[in-house]
Amino acid sequence: GLVIDDGWFGARRNDRTSLGDWYANTMKFPSGLSETAKIIHSHGLLFGLWFEPESVSEHSELALRHPDWIIGRDPKNNATGRNQQLLDLTRTDVQDWIIETISRLIEVSRIDYIKWDMNRLASDIYSHRSVKDYGTYAHRYILGLYRVLNAITTRHPELYLESCAAGGARFDLGMLAFSASIWTSDCSDPVARLSITEGTSRLYPLSVMGVSVATSPNAHTLRHFDYDTLFNTAAFGVLCYSIEAERIGKADERRFREQIEFYKAYRPLFQLGTFRVQETGNRTVWTLSNSDASTILVLYFQRLRPLNTTAEKLRIECANEAYDYQFFAREHFIGDVEGALYPQEPECYNIGGDALKWAGISLVEQSSGLGHKEGMRELSDFASRLYILKKVENQS
Repeated sequence: GLVIDDGWFGARRNDRTSLGDWYANTMKFPSGLSETAKIIHSHGLLFGLWFEPESVSEHSELALRHPDWIIGRDPKNNATGRNQQLLDLTRTDVQDWIIETISRLIEVSRIDYIKWDMNRLASDIYSHRSVKDYGTYAHRYILGLYRVLNAITTRHPELYLESCAAGGARFDLGMLAFSASIWTSDCSDPVARLSITEGTSRLYPLSVMGVSVATSPNAHTLRHFDYDTLFNTAAFGVLCYSIEAERIGKADERRFREQIEFYKAYRPLFQLGTFRVQETGNRTVWTLSNSDASTILVLYFQRLRPLNTTAEKLRIECANEAYDYQFFAREHFIGDVEGALYPQEPECYNIGGDALKWAGISLVEQSSGLGHKEGMRELSDFASRLYILKKVENQS
């Protein structure tokens, strides 16, 4: 699908205005969203929109019409965050307005997907209509949010709703009652992604983790990554691409197409396989296996390139000792967008599951310093590989 992010609504030109004015910005969409949806659907894609329905910009039509809908005793004296305030979701009239406004957009614009964001920290958390029960306000707010989400998803059962709160700040079972997935983090840096995915996986399956491939350098850490490493870490979850279309070249288009085809081919494993963090440190190893370990995906991630490397062994602890496996690497791209600096190293073997599990497989020697020779592995800082292991056919 294709999702239009922040900026499609009201008079939105920056983050100082228009939250709450949920109608198409006609300067950007002169034919309206329904025509845009029609074009996207004609290409066989689903159509999605970003919303932040719980918030309202201080400069918006909604804030002018309904200042009493803003939480706090006096909106003019509330603390300000991101040039926006929160709507009082303890009020049924506010809940009903959100339900009807978004439902109407879903129906008229044929929306298939909603990213439900919530970026502002709560403050002044009480209603000006009731100053006696401050202690229960936050609880009643969440109950109001659940009523809104339940009404929208019940009315539109085919809608894919992904929740988000400045990333994964509201990643919990309550939101998963209404959301197919939750955005784990706005930070798409693969090094950060390692700890984000590993930590989240202690409580939740990969099938509910929204993750993305984004542009490099990373906006949060300013580190540079190649698109293959961005994909290799983001594929462990519900994959998407958060990239400005005008920044995508022809070589990138080809690469993204190949990545998406690979992800679709292994989607049941990426989302529903048994996930294990086998090794952490400068070398991180993740594995994903199906129920009988006849297919295994392995992430190999190198944080910093070592000097004077020796032969590396890679053991796969979840391998089935009774099988023989074919071991090979996903085709990756080495070099700049114009051409490969080095051909991909030849990593393709047949190996017994018992040897793979207990002794490990010897990887091709990694280049160190100026000593590159044909066939060696060429990994920089923050580089990775995805390996595939498949049971050799005609085995019992």
